[in-house]
Amino acid sequence: MTRRETYISRQARRLSHGKIDRRRFVMSALASGVTLPTAMSLASRAEAARPRAGGHLRYGLAAESAAPLMAALTRNWLTRIDSTGAVTGDLAESLAPDAEGRRWQIALRPDLSADRVVQEIETRWPLALKTQLERIDTGPARLSLTLKRPESAFDRRLAQDDAGLELGHGLYRAAQDTPLHLTRNRDHWRQDAGHFDAITLQMSQTARARHNAVMTGEVDAIDQVDPRALAMMGSLPHLAHVTSAGPGHLALDVADPELRAALRHGLDRQVLLDRAVLGHGGVGDDSAARPDSARPGLSTFDPDRARAHLERSGYAGAPLGVAHDGTAEAERLMAALAASAAQAGLRFVTGGDERAPIRLHLSRDIKPGHQRLIPLWCDDLVVHAQTLAAPDGRRRPADVALHWWFA
Repeated sequence: MTRRETYISRQARRLSHGKIDRRRFVMSALASGVTLPTAMSLASRAEAARPRAGGHLRYGLAAESAAPLMAALTRNWLTRIDSTGAVTGDLAESLAPDAEGRRWQIALRPDLSADRVVQEIETRWPLALKTQLERIDTGPARLSLTLKRPESAFDRRLAQDDAGLELGHGLYRAAQDTPLHLTRNRDHWRQDAGHFDAITLQMSQTARARHNAVMTGEVDAIDQVDPRALAMMGSLPHLAHVTSAGPGHLALDVADPELRAALRHGLDRQVLLDRAVLGHGGVGDDSAARPDSARPGLSTFDPDRARAHLERSGYAGAPLGVAHDGTAEAERLMAALAASAAQAGLRFVTGGDERAPIRLHLSRDIKPGHQRLIPLWCDDLVVHAQTLAAPDGRRRPADVALHWWFA
């Protein structure tokens, strides 16, 4: 990037953040040698990146998405993770650990009662988090949390979903009579979120219902889009889509260790990724954390090794029973699984009882276990109206309601 491009990019950021006006930006661009039409176009682009308050977002959600999104919209956390991945304060203005990382001094916003925050901690925090605490001390707008064991990243732990507190300072407030309709809390202090005046969450049990709702304009955005429908919806000029790495994954529970090894080495995971989600995801390495890339050696595709493990398991020579929930999606995953294992000679048949040696799950709830294989991770796909705008780095389904705005 040239010095001129760097200068113009910096000025564009200042314009989008409201630090300079349009006239100042255009004059700066002209002084750097840019033509007037180009300067005007750059100014319009920078202004489009500036959040605009107002409007009513209608968001079509899968049923399981509503509760966590409602919590994110109506609760606060002591800390939060910003768009760069760094920890910043929310209810806390500052956090200071001692040298050991065991005692955390938290300065609260001055309008907060420390006793009220403690009451919420005792009510809302899960047992696993509360049992990390040895004691809580309070003072005027101040908390001191002493941990049983040092934890250097405790400030990041306080930003996780299950550490939310209901103190009435959330971005939005739910209506009493229609809890899925929310209005903006105009007294909230955050400037980077909560741009819509109102949000209505519309739950749908099926992906097809959500697809139809966004295509017909009944809603402005939808989550959990079926990858097979993405190309068709992407051809519509009033729609666009964004992709993010989500928690959705395919899990195979296999109790027999030899059969588990046969599957680990007998699945061509790239074929599984392409067939199951049309490439909208990532290859898994069987761990409970989505990897950037599969760890070398753990999940290497090796048909000969797979066949050897299958022989030792006692399941060779017959189709392997797979229990699942019986949905059309599960049957589609079965077909993808069969295609990925064909080269290793593994065959599968639906077996719906507890005696089936393999249990298949498509889930967003990560439950690690030594008997579980996770060969596939699924991306989160959001389809939205072109009238919506998003800041850089905010592509998750929850970000639509939290950080987007109408352009």
